[in-house]
Amino acid sequence: MAVRTARPGRRAVVVAGVAAASLVAVGALVTTAWPSGSSDGGASPTAVERPARATVEVTREDLVVTQEAQGVVEFSGSREIKSSRPGTITWLPDVGTVLTRGSTVLRTDDQPVVLFLGETPLYRTLDGSGMRGSDVDVVAQNLVALGHLAAFPPGDVTGPRFAAAVSRWRTANGLRPVETASPDGAGPTGSQTDHEPTGAPALPGAVDGDQGGAGAEGTASTDGESQEPVVPTDDQGGEPSAAADAGAVEPPPVRTTSTTSVQTGEVVVLPEDVRVSAVLAQPGDAAEGAAVLRVTSTHKVIRLQGDDVPSAAVQQGGEVTVLLPGGAEVPGTVTEVGTTSEAGDATTSVLVDVADQETLTGVDSGPVTVRVTTERHDQVLAVPPAALLALREGGHALQLEDGTLVPVETGMFTDTRVEVSGDGVHEGLKVVTAS
Repeated sequence: MAVRTARPGRRAVVVAGVAAASLVAVGALVTTAWPSGSSDGGASPTAVERPARATVEVTREDLVVTQEAQGVVEFSGSREIKSSRPGTITWLPDVGTVLTRGSTVLRTDDQPVVLFLGETPLYRTLDGSGMRGSDVDVVAQNLVALGHLAAFPPGDVTGPRFAAAVSRWRTANGLRPVETASPDGAGPTGSQTDHEPTGAPALPGAVDGDQGGAGAEGTASTDGESQEPVVPTDDQGGEPSAAADAGAVEPPPVRTTSTTSVQTGEVVVLPEDVRVSAVLAQPGDAAEGAAVLRVTSTHKVIRLQGDDVPSAAVQQGGEVTVLLPGGAEVPGTVTEVGTTSEAGDATTSVLVDVADQETLTGVDSGPVTVRVTTERHDQVLAVPPAALLALREGGHALQLEDGTLVPVETGMFTDTRVEVSGDGVHEGLKVVTAS
């Protein structure tokens, strides 16, 4: 059994002297109520004439002194999201919106920028042309999680299946095809075009299929043997003539569109789901390089700050109790203890984490009370303070049912119990109490 006492602010300190002073009066009342004899030498009053005396048992229990401090619920972590996509911002989410994997973070030129979860941001265009890397793993695992790709082992290379998954993802999000250009007229590299790969041999370990690849070099003859490309020469069969060089015309760039690549500005990579805490831009602003949102984690914490924080009793990793507005009490753990300075005055700042986040459902902000243990004595003998008698010569005693006084040492005081010890004091001992 644990006995707690909760007191607001700095009033949690128990002044034993005040309690003792009040108990002197209790002792006087007891002495007056049960005199040792009459003034004329007659017999002592009978038991019937004495007032009934209440008794209590000495118990063994945990005594706990607590102090309450006011805190506020907030969301942990804070960061800004910047857009790397050119164009004009055409839509932004509202404050309080929770963005999860696959959510639209913003729209530029009416095209979505999509949230992917991971650690490595997208820093290059990815397609099915046999690419490998941590950014490839991030995109592939998100395509798997969103149901567009069956599987993609970490470290694998991209191929036709990856390209097809990208195409499905683009279609699902309404993303327009990406325009690409090749200056040599050969078309984009790898699977940048909408056509199927030409069947080049797979890279080593390429589970995804062939590398999504480029066609074989050279041209094919009618008998199936490879021939070297024809190079114009002069009449003597030497190097190409100046006239040939002068007459050469570079082919114009070939522009194609692709639905099988992911561009850098089309996704934002974050380590977890986030909640929009502030909108930093507005529709009509230029998107590229702009800070558009401030977001936090969806994980709620409680911040204590101010003069009522019992800094001496709060330690990182310590257990506390959170009292919610509806009256529920949930356990919490101190995850951070620091100081903040306002107007030159340093105050203690404490973060409390609640493991069971469901208990905080509906409590997105506002004050809560946190109960902090400032002193604790486990499995000690205790009695109500009203059972103590203050002796004239100093100290305290417990009175047994037969009137015998047993001297005791007092220890920790709470609002309802006091720790006692001494010869003859044991659990279950019945003692007289004034109430």
